[in-house]
Amino acid sequence: MADKRELNFKKLIALALIFSVLIIMLYLAYTGQNIKTPDDAYRDAIALDTVAAYQGFLDKHPSSIWAETIAYERDNLIYAELQTTPDLENIVSFLNENPRSRWAPNFRELLRTYFYINHESEATPEYILAINKRIADMSFKNNQASQVTTKSNVAINEYIADTESFENKRVHRGSNVRDEHFTSYVRDITPYLEQLSDKDSVSSKASFLTISDALPEVGFRAYYYNRKSKINYIEVHSELVDNIALQYAYDDLKDIPSEDFAGYWVGQIHCEQDQQKLISIAQSRAQSRVIIDGEIFYEGGISRELLYFCEKGSHKIEVDHFNNWHTTDFFMRISDPVDKIEKTALADILEQLKQPEQPTAEIGLVSVYESAAMNAEIRLDLDKSKEPLVLFLNSYNPVRWIISNVHANNIEAIVYQSFQPGTHVIGDISKSTRIIPLNYGLKINASSGSAKCICHSGYFYCEGGGLLSTLETVKEFTKRPLHGVTIQHEAEQLAYPQRRVTPNFYAEKRYELEKIARQQEVCKQENEPNFDAMFNGVRKSESVTE
Repeated sequence: MADKRELNFKKLIALALIFSVLIIMLYLAYTGQNIKTPDDAYRDAIALDTVAAYQGFLDKHPSSIWAETIAYERDNLIYAELQTTPDLENIVSFLNENPRSRWAPNFRELLRTYFYINHESEATPEYILAINKRIADMSFKNNQASQVTTKSNVAINEYIADTESFENKRVHRGSNVRDEHFTSYVRDITPYLEQLSDKDSVSSKASFLTISDALPEVGFRAYYYNRKSKINYIEVHSELVDNIALQYAYDDLKDIPSEDFAGYWVGQIHCEQDQQKLISIAQSRAQSRVIIDGEIFYEGGISRELLYFCEKGSHKIEVDHFNNWHTTDFFMRISDPVDKIEKTALADILEQLKQPEQPTAEIGLVSVYESAAMNAEIRLDLDKSKEPLVLFLNSYNPVRWIISNVHANNIEAIVYQSFQPGTHVIGDISKSTRIIPLNYGLKINASSGSAKCICHSGYFYCEGGGLLSTLETVKEFTKRPLHGVTIQHEAEQLAYPQRRVTPNFYAEKRYELEKIARQQEVCKQENEPNFDAMFNGVRKSESVTE
């Protein structure tokens, strides 16, 4: 009887296990049909467009490539809600939890504005200093409080220096109170400012955030800093520049180590009407931020091309940059949007440009890795040409090409491309010359004309060269052969052409390729020893000895 009960008990256990397995299998089958990829979850969150949906995505997919975008959208919604119904506790909570958010500067501004709005009648310089202390006492992470404090101190200094600047809405960096509060704020604070002397103002050299020079009408005022200087953030050098382009290595800029470089540029965007503008940003291992009229337009560490809707009038633009590498390569350009063409359309476009009763234009290639100038300019001097010209300008980093055409050559078109955004062409260019930006896709491996090869432990590597393949690539997409080339790794000034592309030139480059092939084979043989060749002789000598 006991054996029978034990048998029945075992059967029950077996049935229970089978039932459990079936339940698990059904559950897995059901959930498997409903498992969504991060891409699916991203689309769902964007469609819902709620803080909860965005936060849910971040909880489930914190390492997704979409995480940064989702966090940006979430913080945008939180900011919009707090703008409508400001709440001190929620603003501080956000800054504590998200100190590195791209919206954090907006929240800090919202915090200061919150104090001003709720205590307008007390808006004295002394009260602003009290705000400083109160904000500084809040335990923001990553020293965010010090940045807010600096901004408020700057506000006092600016009010004292020029109270009318508020009425004119010349909004200073760090004193960007919302437009709708200008009138009441100036009304309340002006009587107190009139009683103050210069000695009561806060030093405008406390930080690079306190720059108070008038905005240049054209170009930018640039300020350069050493982030690890013993005197924190005192500018090392300042200058007026016509565009934002800076590249140097090690400490070649005013003895500022490249990895410790910080820069601030300030200027204006002038728009005669409501229109789109293209802002091109190119950088290497760095972080940058673009602020337009006090609002963050871009913050990040990658190269981008972004459209900005520019309302009629003038707009203050500020650019912050921190570098993190032994070379500094930073470029930002504001331009009208352009339609980049695909390489497959080149031949048809060039054929349409052909002028009646004129010979077919010669194709010329100028290729560099980058400019050798700190401001990324390259002057290109054109030799006299009897035939019309079509120039191809190629680079990796953005270049400001300056065409020098003293011989008044007939340039039908200038085609340009660069891997990093921001390249543009200016100079002696006729109105009839077609400027053609190419969507980077024409593979040109020719930053140096001749290959330099090394063999190390069986590893064979060549730098440069590739010119024959480049010649064939250009011919494939233009339906015309190259007539001249100028190729250099980097330069401040170049002449075109350095070499004419002749049959002898082709023969020379083919010989180089054959020579490289032979060197590669020798490298392989020298570093792939054969066991039999190495040790058979040893074995024979040992057997003879025995």
